[in-house]
Amino acid sequence: PEDHPNIGSSMNNLASTYGALGRHKDALRMNDETLALFRRILPEDHPHIGQSMSNLASTYGDLRRHKDALRMKEETLAFRRRILPEDHPHR
Repeated sequence: PEDHPNIGSSMNNLASTYGALGRHKDALRMNDETLALFRRILPEDHPHIGQSMSNLASTYGDLRRHKDALRMKEETLAFRRRILPEDHPHR
């Protein structure tokens, strides 16, 4: 089915490959779609959502959209602080 976490993982991989090829606009589109998918199908505190937010922030940075990257990085940090215990290494 189209709404399965494995589809989102494949989309993340594709976005990463686009970025490695310098196709940052394609990576941005795919990262946006991945985040939307995960937000639709996963619980709101699922770690895949935070990782997708972080990926999107990185892609904004690659595109030199620094204000968008900063906003997304701040949202990612707030998300991780909300869902991860204080002693978690990825917080």
